[in-house]
Amino acid sequence: MKQGILLVNTGTPASCKPDDIKAFLKRFLSDTRVIKNKSLLWKMVLHGIILRRRPSKAAKRYEKIWTEKGSPLLLHANAQKKHLQELLPDCVVEIGMSYSQPSIHKGLEKLLASGAKRLIIIPLFPQYSGTTVGSVFDSVSIFFC
Repeated sequence: MKQGILLVNTGTPASCKPDDIKAFLKRFLSDTRVIKNKSLLWKMVLHGIILRRRPSKAAKRYEKIWTEKGSPLLLHANAQKKHLQELLPDCVVEIGMSYSQPSIHKGLEKLLASGAKRLIIIPLFPQYSGTTVGSVFDSVSIFFC
C-alpha cells in the first residue's frame, strides 16, 4: 500500500511585497482558530487598521530574511521534503501550507493523484495548539468531507 506524507506548516507570503503580505495576513488573521473573535469590531480593526498598516511595515522585515530563491520557510520546507523523500523512497512526500501555496488541499490532491492509499499528516509545529495543529486538522477534514 503506497503511503503519502504531507508536511504542513503555517505558510509564507508569496513575496516580500506589501500586497502579498496583506493577502497572507488576511488569510491568517481571518482563521477563527487564530482569532476567535468574529465580531464586526474585529473585522473593522482587521480591514481598517491591520491590513492597511502592517503589510508595508512587515515588508521591510521580510526583505531582510528573503533570499534570491524566495521565502526561507518555503525553501526549508522543500529541503525537508527532498530529504524525507530520499530517506523513504517508497513514500510520496508533499508540502502543504495552512495560509499560502502550496496549500494543504493541493498537497493532498497530489498525494492522492500519486496513488497514495494511506496518508500521514505531519504538522511541523513544536507543540500542539488549536491555532496550528487544530487548523491543520480542520483543513484536512474539510478536504475529505
